[in-house]
Amino acid sequence: MRGSGNDLFVAEEQHEAWAARLSRWLVGACRRRQRCAPLSERLFKRALARYHALLRLGRRLRPYSQGTPSGPARKIARLLDRLHDFDLCVLAFLCAPDVPLTSNPAEQDIRISKVR
Repeated sequence: MRGSGNDLFVAEEQHEAWAARLSRWLVGACRRRQRCAPLSERLFKRALARYHALLRLGRRLRPYSQGTPSGPARKIARLLDRLHDFDLCVLAFLCAPDVPLTSNPAEQDIRISKVR
């Protein structure tokens, strides 16, 4: 979720039910992926369809960001734009075992080297 994870957390804090459901689904998918082999093409397509269904829940409440007033509503609409536009990047962890769900370990490595 590189970069979008914090925004997803903010959306959850704004009581966006779709964001909480998406977050739970992503974490569950990550845990299943850690126990099993990478997804086949058929299973990945099913996962992608589920991901898009969860994004559509958010779209019902937060239409596309163009024309959305500023503030939290626009930020959430822009998050939905990014999650849709970069769907394959967000779900890359399902097919590639070396791709983590978040970039937190890499960010922590960079912070450690900066501190030294």
